[in-house]
Amino acid sequence: MSLALDLEKSNHLPDSNSPEEWERNQYEISFGEGEDPKCFSPLYKAFITWEMSMLAFVGSLGSSIMSPAQADLAVYLKISEQATVLSLSLFVLGYAFGPLIWAPISEIYGRRWSMLPAVFGLVILSVGTAVSKDPAGIFITRFIGGVFGSAPISNVSAALGDIYDARVRGVPMSFYALCVIGGPTIAPLVGAALTVNHHLGWRWTEYMEAIIAFSVFIVAVFFLPETYAPVLLRRKAQLTRNKTGDLRYWHASERSKMGLKAIVTKQLSRPLK
Repeated sequence: MSLALDLEKSNHLPDSNSPEEWERNQYEISFGEGEDPKCFSPLYKAFITWEMSMLAFVGSLGSSIMSPAQADLAVYLKISEQATVLSLSLFVLGYAFGPLIWAPISEIYGRRWSMLPAVFGLVILSVGTAVSKDPAGIFITRFIGGVFGSAPISNVSAALGDIYDARVRGVPMSFYALCVIGGPTIAPLVGAALTVNHHLGWRWTEYMEAIIAFSVFIVAVFFLPETYAPVLLRRKAQLTRNKTGDLRYWHASERSKMGLKAIVTKQLSRPLK
């Protein structure tokens, strides 16, 4: 009798476990074996960490690489050396505004789209600074270059969280932090070698920044995978629908939208609070 009652109760599913809901859950896309970035091999994770950290390195390298060339810059532009400090301060000021753009892009389109186009933009703007002939051109390109250079600095830490669990994240985060700090530390040495030792002129500090950034960019374009799980699962859902022709396959991230209100809340009001 008890068994019969239990079977009868099991036939009356609650609303949360209705047949429609059960069927919907059956078609929700999830990671297969080895697809989750957290399941990558330790060696592959180390390579990804190196790639991302080098992106952050070139973003921070550009901040102070022109510092040793301030005297040459002052002579060329016919301004005081105090005014040439703007080439550094405006670049760093760009760091404050860049994450407002790149962080939402990272949440919607993934880590690659939030970093690689920005690093390529840094390459173009570095060349733009190098060929500038007046203070306005140099200062504007430096500021926008800082906006673009901030993308890997602000987003690499989130990307590392995609592939490492919290308990083992300390070492890769330390390496990333070392690269972020190492950029402004090494940059003046590189700038001094170009301007003081080899007398190549202030323009070559920016050419060198562009060369280094472009080299890292090329490697990342071909070898840096997407690591953001919602983007990967959304792509898998779309691919599955295209292959099977069954529109029932879905993932929750396909419903998420990053509107103006969400951007203001997540990127402005919440950090201030």
